[in-house]
Formats: sequence, C-alpha cells, structure tokens
Amino acid sequence: MNSNYKILVLPLFFLILNHNFSQSKNESDSLEHLLQITTEDSLKVKILNQLFGKLKEADSQKTFIYATEAVKISEKINHRNELSIALENLGYFYDIKGEYQQAIPNYNKALELNIALADTPGVIHGCSNLGFVYSIQGDYSNALKIFFKGLNYAEKFNYLPSLPGIYNNIGELNRKQKNSVAAEEFFLKAVNLSLETGNKKVLAHAYNNLGIMKYELKKFDNALEYFFKSLKIKEENGDKQGMASTMNNIGEIYMEMGKYPAALDIQLQAIGINEETEDKEGLAYSMVNIGKTYFKQNNLTKALESFKKGASMAKELGVLETLSAAYIEISNLFKTAGDFKNAY
Repeated sequence: MNSNYKILVLPLFFLILNHNFSQSKNESDSLEHLLQITTEDSLKVKILNQLFGKLKEADSQKTFIYATEAVKISEKINHRNELSIALENLGYFYDIKGEYQQAIPNYNKALELNIALADTPGVIHGCSNLGFVYSIQGDYSNALKIFFKGLNYAEKFNYLPSLPGIYNNIGELNRKQKNSVAAEEFFLKAVNLSLETGNKKVLAHAYNNLGIMKYELKKFDNALEYFFKSLKIKEENGDKQGMASTMNNIGEIYMEMGKYPAALDIQLQAIGINEETEDKEGLAYSMVNIGKTYFKQNNLTKALESFKKGASMAKELGVLETLSAAYIEISNLFKTAGDFKNAY
C-alpha cells in the first residue's frame, strides 16, 4: 500500500506571489521577460522565486535553473528571506525527483533560516517536507521528531491552515510504526478539520490513508470506498502523483480480491502517470506493485522483471521501504520456482 502522505501544508512560493498574477502561460512569459530586463538583484531573485512557483509542475529544467540562480543571487546580496524560499524550492525540486540526498541539505538550510527569521509558516512547511524525506528513508525517529516540531509551531501560533496536513503526516508515520490507534486518531483529526476548512488536498490524502488502514484490517469494500473518494478529489485537483499512488492502492485490493485484469489495468495507468511526471520513487513502487499481480497470475517472468526494476530504482534512490519489499518478493518468487539457491 502506498500512502503518498506528504502534505505541503503551505507552499512558500505562495507567500511571495503578487495576487495580480494568475497562473496563465502569458503571465509566466511576462515574468520571464521582466527577468531579462531587470538589473537589480533584489528584484531579480523575487522574480526567479515567483517563476519557480508558477512552473514547478510544468517545466523541471527551467525550475532547476530558476532555483539555483535564486540561491546564488540571494547569497551574494545576503537576502535571507528570499534565500530561504530559494533553498526550499531547490529542495522541493530534488524531492519530487526522488533525489533525497540532494533535497535534505537544502531543506535543512531553509529550515534553519526560517527559524532564525521567526517565519512560522516557513518553519511549519519546512518541517513537513523534511519529515517526509526522513520517513521515506526509513528514519522514523527523526521524521516523527520533526513532524511534532512543526505541530508545536502550528498549535502555538494557532496556524489553522497547516494543522490538517500535519495531523495526516503524523497519523501516517504512526501507521508505518504499527501504532494503529494513534494513526486513526490523527487521520480522523485531519479529515474533520479538512472538511471544516475546505482543505481538499489534505482530505484526499487522509481518505487514502484511512483506506490503507481498512485494507490492513481486510475490510476491502470499506477501503475501496475511501480510495475512490481520495482518487476523485485528486483528479479534481490535478494531483497526478497522488492519483498514481491511490491507483496503486486500488490495484492492490483488486489483486487481493482475485480481480487481476482490473488490477493490471489500473496499475499500468499508475505507471504511465509516474513516467509522465518523472516520479522516480513512485515508479519504483509501482513496478514492485504490478510485479505482485503478475506473481499472483503465476507469470514469473514478468513478475521478476518488474521486481528487479523496482529494486534497482529504489536502491539508487535510497528508498529502503520499497527496496525491502522488492527483495522479499524476489525471494518468494525464487522459492515458488524451486530455486532455493537464489531465494536466500
């Protein structure tokens, strides 16, 4: 099951966007033109950070250039506010590519700056991102520590917009540690507050995670209900990575129910989205997931091919949870094939 539980509780670039700018391509072009004719560094770095915010989901090559240039200029002129935003953006760039070893130092530097600047939203957002990366790498102790740090800031300053996402992140981390009581408590907090505040993004993730809990209890019908609620919201929000995650979960339930064609259909859709969005971590998980379905169908050749692809990608990215799952499935496959030499 894939939680995809990271919630970006308050994207930093929103703090600097001029409300007169929409997200149209024409206005992005206008900003790029303004960047070309601007000579003042303090204005240039603001434009670079704004451009990252507008294009972060659309053009990875450009956003990398914008983020690195913003970091360089901010450091040169000692503009700490813009530097914290630029570092967070650069960390986010590496994060969504699954390059976590590059994401961590940028997130850490941004978080330290935001603490020094007493930027409460920045601290909360930074804790969310950093905690997610630690968790993906299997460092649950540091992940939980940093999540609660963000929660303390949000509660201390009554920062309501951030609370649903933080509740969801803490709930998912408890689920991963098999603390189901605490997990459900935080998931339900996330659902209730998301409904109250209209936070559809967090609501979608919370539904997804509740679906995982129902799946673990073998309550497949209830799990599917939550997953389809989550998928609908993610489709409405244009959250492609989140859609792939939930599709994988639905596919896994279909697999457990013996509905293999339906499972393969939705799992292949998830892989297509992973490739389209260049989500390496998601693709690694999807390859292991579809391998399980092939394994259930006794198609050992395709299963092994999928498991090995997933394992190779997970190893490269340092995603220990997916890597471990792939190795377990490979071992089980060799046992089934009677190849005990390779099974252990």
